Amino acid sequence: GGFDIPAEVSVGGAWDATPAVTLMLDYKHIFYSDVNSVGDSSSIPKPFGSNGGPGFGWHDVDVIALGANWKVAPTLTLRAGYAHNTNPIGASDVTLNILAPGVVTDHVTGGVSVRVSGNSSFDFSGSYMPTHSVSGPEVIPGFGPTGRTITLSMHQYDITVEWRYKL
Repeated sequence: GGFDIPAEVSVGGAWDATPAVTLMLDYKHIFYSDVNSVGDSSSIPKPFGSNGGPGFGWHDVDVIALGANWKVAPTLTLRAGYAHNTNPIGASDVTLNILAPGVVTDHVTGGVSVRVSGNSSFDFSGSYMPTHSVSGPEVIPGFGPTGRTITLSMHQYDITVEWRYKL
């Protein structure tokens, strides 16, 4: 079978609210359902990788993101953002998605850039994705539901420390 990257379409804009503050808004649609191995239901009674076989059952996702960039001083820039997306995983596909529990729907980010010379800067950023869960019936492929419930739950933290040097 294949495992293609889904197509996506996005549009965004930025507005300089002041000479030091830029506000941004983006929208993105990800076409997970167009990729069979990702979008087909996990309950299809065929072998994995076969033509028309099961997938992860992911639905298309819509993402809206807001961001702000504030140039506090010539050497200091602050950034903040928030993004919300629809959840790709439905209750009927939780069993297989234990392997890929991409259920978080909110992302909060912040960062700072400190320029130390004309060519060099340090960037620090972090993001937090609060806990989100999806529950559904446990299903054993080829046998059906077990009568038990599975809950997928995820939260994430991300921290980046970067040194940049422009050649």
